Amino acid sequence: MTGADLASRDGACLWHPYTQMLTRPDPIPVVRAEGVYLYTADGRRILDGISSWWVNIHGHSHPKLNEALAAQARELEHVVFANCTHRPAVELAERLVAHVQKEEMALLPALEDLLDEDTDRELLLAYTGS
Repeated sequence: MTGADLASRDGACLWHPYTQMLTRPDPIPVVRAEGVYLYTADGRRILDGISSWWVNIHGHSHPKLNEALAAQARELEHVVFANCTHRPAVELAERLVAHVQKEEMALLPALEDLLDEDTDRELLLAYTGS
């Protein structure tokens, strides 16, 4: 499939976020990604400056992340979080809360200028369970 074919099929069935569909240019047909680069159907290598946070930190197609994603997908690839829960989400939340609780005493002095001392600090402490 050519990049033009992909762009044409895309235009027939997809609406991209923050895009005016009547005036948009054809989307860039990306066929693969590695490190900080996207590779297009016509062979261009483009520096990816707008990807998600984890990609910007670790790069595309990072072997350790790929294995973790594959392992998770073999067990449970996705579940809507609207009134559902699952073990990986709970375990991650518990680890994050434990980390925040350990670090909150170091964090709060740094945030004093940003926090309203009565309201925001209480909200932060209530959220962390302290």
